[in-house]
Amino acid sequence: MTPSSESGTPSGDASQPVAPPTSSPSKSATPGTGGGDPASTGSSGTVPLVIGGAAVLAAGAGLVVAARRRAKRA
Repeated sequence: MTPSSESGTPSGDASQPVAPPTSSPSKSATPGTGGGDPASTGSSGTVPLVIGGAAVLAAGAGLVVAARRRAKRA
């Protein structure tokens, strides 16, 4: 990786200039202009994962309680 120079072009390739950033955002980047629901970005199967995680957590707590009871008897 070569560092960029101050002119905005890579230090090894001055034949391809880089466009300077625009000062105003595009219309698609402004918040609140879209309509409807936000885009779906995740899985829709979170409920089974939560239930499974709670079951694993409860099983782990049960094992800790059982181990403490055995330790008191010994």
